[in-house]
Amino acid sequence: MNETELIEHYLQGLLTPEDRLLLEAKLLLYPDLKQKIELQSLVYDIAKVYGEQALRQDIATAERKLFTESRFQNFRSLIFNIFN
Repeated sequence: MNETELIEHYLQGLLTPEDRLLLEAKLLLYPDLKQKIELQSLVYDIAKVYGEQALRQDIATAERKLFTESRFQNFRSLIFNIFN
């Protein structure tokens, strides 16, 4: 397992107790490893936020199409009937 995969498994809580202990020992020996973990965690956080924003945008686009385009008139009628 390369360092990036090791950090990924660490951040996701997927390491075995032995591998986790080994990584924590490496943190004592290699101070730059802590920074790499922090940076990789930050990248994951940014990717998550971006993914959430992209999903919201996709949902808004689908909603706009479903409730404005004439080809979805039957669908709109069904939805409005359900909630009326």
